[in-house]
Amino acid sequence: MRRRDRVPGCIFINNGRYWWRVKLPGETELKARPLVPEGGSYATNDPGVAEQVARDIYARAVFAAGADQASRRRRRERLPRVLTMAALVREYLQHARRYYVKPDGQPSGEAVRIEIALRPFIQYCPALVAEHFGPLALKEYRQPAKTLERVPGGGHEQDWVRACKTGKPACSNFDYSGPFAETVLLGNLAIRYPNRELLWDGDKTEVTNDKDANAYVRRQYRQGWAL
Repeated sequence: MRRRDRVPGCIFINNGRYWWRVKLPGETELKARPLVPEGGSYATNDPGVAEQVARDIYARAVFAAGADQASRRRRRERLPRVLTMAALVREYLQHARRYYVKPDGQPSGEAVRIEIALRPFIQYCPALVAEHFGPLALKEYRQPAKTLERVPGGGHEQDWVRACKTGKPACSNFDYSGPFAETVLLGNLAIRYPNRELLWDGDKTEVTNDKDANAYVRRQYRQGWAL
């Protein structure tokens, strides 16, 4: 079964390297292209990196196609029978570039911010049918049962006072908040190295396969200031 969040087209291996056969927005025929990471010279041999590069290429193509069409004279166009997220974003970007303009007719900062905000839809779910993403579809989902203890009345400050007085751990004690903060910070580390697989050793709190990334885990203190 085809994953709904997969990029369009076909990613395949050619001589041990990943290529992508796809017809991008604005193109008229299928084209095979090497999936070369930014700053690289050759197509990647990593499947995860290949898919991310394909997402980035597709996002740039959607934005470029939207800008090209928005620059032409305004006209009504029939939307595709099955509206995907990629097509929906492209149509909205055309509207935004016409609506949010400076006195000289160029797109304003608001149009640029909208483009940045919409980029994840193109990168991660371009082929998703738009109607599967709306409020009606969200009604099918239900929040999971509340299994974690909630903070009693008074907020987290009173919860801390209660823990001090009774000895019962606070709802945000370090057994919970420590791993939670660790997960969030690892997300920041992953964003800094988007095209690398980082292997994390939670017991040693270190990245085991990437010295550059591991250098950001702990601060290097000056002599005399080490903890």
